[in-house]
Amino acid sequence: MIVRDQEDRRNATIMWQPVEGADGYIIRYGVEPDKLYNHYMVYDDHSITINTLYRDAEYYFLVEAFDNGTDYYRESSTRTLGLGIELELYRDDEMLERKMIYEGKNEYVYENIVPGRYRLRHAHDGILWRGELSAADVIGSGNKPTKAQALFEIGKGEEVLGELVISVLPGQEAGKFVVTFRYDTP
Repeated sequence: MIVRDQEDRRNATIMWQPVEGADGYIIRYGVEPDKLYNHYMVYDDHSITINTLYRDAEYYFLVEAFDNGTDYYRESSTRTLGLGIELELYRDDEMLERKMIYEGKNEYVYENIVPGRYRLRHAHDGILWRGELSAADVIGSGNKPTKAQALFEIGKGEEVLGELVISVLPGQEAGKFVVTFRYDTP
């Protein structure tokens, strides 16, 4: 649907039905149906207002949906409630798993931990912890951690609210690597 502003015909609003799976739209327009040489690209919306038309000219419009052909992850914070950080655990230079941090969840467990060199990284900022885990650290019985370490204080601005703690829980064939956000203040 095209709505031309009657008070200022240089302006027109174009609206269309969204296409499922489209990454965006190309809006082509011109003064002849076979000469749509002007265009805009629109992402994450299904309307646009164009303010650059000739007042007395009639225009033709074409809206094309496009898909960039690749799968990618676009976080929707209303869906994930993520806080915007991701923790990655590496063994020997191979990433084992990436976990998004969620509001209200303070413990993140990485399963199937075997002996090796490990790194815990913030996905966008750098290494939080680096260390070697031996068979004695990851194989055994009981619920007592073989390694536990407070990495650093966490907070808001200069206010300290708690600390980030890692621990290793042994298992019969493999252990667990646990990251805990321990808050002193709720």
